[in-house]
Amino acid sequence: AWAGYRGAGGSSAAVQSAVSLLRSVLQADSHQPMAHYFLGLIQRDQREFPAAVASLRKALSIDPSFDSARKALGQVEELAGL
Repeated sequence: AWAGYRGAGGSSAAVQSAVSLLRSVLQADSHQPMAHYFLGLIQRDQREFPAAVASLRKALSIDPSFDSARKALGQVEELAGL
């Protein structure tokens, strides 16, 4: 999902495709921190800051040692003014 999104330059179609794929993964197993993380990154890129914060926090709640998610969460909170 992430590779397709980035490879297509974040186009609208790429966003929809990646989000759809990540949501289907999470529907099958909501305890996938990487899926929450990449969903959060896409949401961040799309300036959907509250959704990005929620996704990244979920990734960290599943895996508290997920440093990339922690760093991304800090960036999103800074962008959102939280």
